[in-house]
Amino acid sequence: MNRTSTLFFLLLLPFFLSSQNVNYTVISKKLAERMAEAPQAWQSVNIVLAAQPDYEQSERNFDAAGATASERARSVVFALRAMAQQSQPALIDWLRQQPGVQPETIRGYWVANAVFATVKKEVVENLSLRSDVMWIGLNGPLAKTKVEVTAPPPGWTPGGREKGLEVINAPALWAMGYTGYGRVAFTNDTGVDPTHPAIAGKYLGLYRSGPQTWFELDPATLEPAEVYQAHDCGSHGTTTPSAWPSTPCGSGLLCSVASAPKTTWLPFNGPWTPTATPTPRTTSPMSSTIPGTIPIWTP
Repeated sequence: MNRTSTLFFLLLLPFFLSSQNVNYTVISKKLAERMAEAPQAWQSVNIVLAAQPDYEQSERNFDAAGATASERARSVVFALRAMAQQSQPALIDWLRQQPGVQPETIRGYWVANAVFATVKKEVVENLSLRSDVMWIGLNGPLAKTKVEVTAPPPGWTPGGREKGLEVINAPALWAMGYTGYGRVAFTNDTGVDPTHPAIAGKYLGLYRSGPQTWFELDPATLEPAEVYQAHDCGSHGTTTPSAWPSTPCGSGLLCSVASAPKTTWLPFNGPWTPTATPTPRTTSPMSSTIPGTIPIWTP
């Protein structure tokens, strides 16, 4: 080995040694960049634990047991709390013993089974090697990185075909016979206005009784409410089914041909008020009792 090669090896040796003590696959790119830019700075991080529930298996168990919406919600909440109580203490105790941690910033959250804390770079590196840690992300304000000004989209024609349908290749599926015929789209949002001209003709409530086609939770108790008339307590929910089973109408919004024009729709209204948060994504009993139902979750 000549002198140049030896010098090059010695320069790279610290990098190789340090990289063996860090698992960058569980550190977010933004956090890694922040630590590289300011190695001595404090970083506010969220640490997601590896212990996570098996939601798919839980759903199968609920279906097999015929669990109601309230039973499912209570079971999921209980399981998430129990998992956090079992898995977080060891990590929190470890964090409190580290000199590179601000102990007053340590907070545990059971919904995502995550722990938030403000730490130094070496603590992040040590966390990345723990088997009980799945992901370490950066907490910080969202920053605007780019602004683009584009021309307004072209107008649409009632009964026409919007550009988005071309992008997702919907016409090719229509030509193959995939139009949504025989399927029911189940939407969970603020409810749906069944009189909107774009979707009124595809409401399953035209053919089945209220208790079979409308499900609503009481926002105070999260128990099923005895309300069986479809309605929209906001405005967002009505726009969601128009994306798939809407039909042409003479004028107004959301009246162009949709992606699955022969689909019927089935709504679910969770506890939603102008001052409340949306309901958890709980499956309505209706969606599992009506054949051909496809759940459509909307934010």
